[in-house]
Amino acid sequence: HVAAVVLFGKPSSQWMTDIGAPPVVIGPLYAPKTLDLCIPDDTICNGAPVGGPSIGHALYAMNGMTNEGAAYAVARL
Repeated sequence: HVAAVVLFGKPSSQWMTDIGAPPVVIGPLYAPKTLDLCIPDDTICNGAPVGGPSIGHALYAMNGMTNEGAAYAVARL
C-alpha cells in the first residue's frame, strides 16, 4: 500500500526529450498521492534545455524541501 510519493527534482519533460527518453509519468493511482518538488534553479526539473545539473539540483536537503516532503508523507499515514 502506497500512502505517499515525494519526488525531488524529477526531470522535466523538456529535459527527458532532450536526452531522447520518454517523460516521467506518474500513473493515475499514484498522482493524487504525489508531491512533486522542484527548486526553481534546478535545471533538471525546471524545464531548461538539457545540460549539466545546476547547484539547485543538490540543494533539496538544505532549503527545507526535504522537511516539506516528510511532512507530506507523514500527513498521509
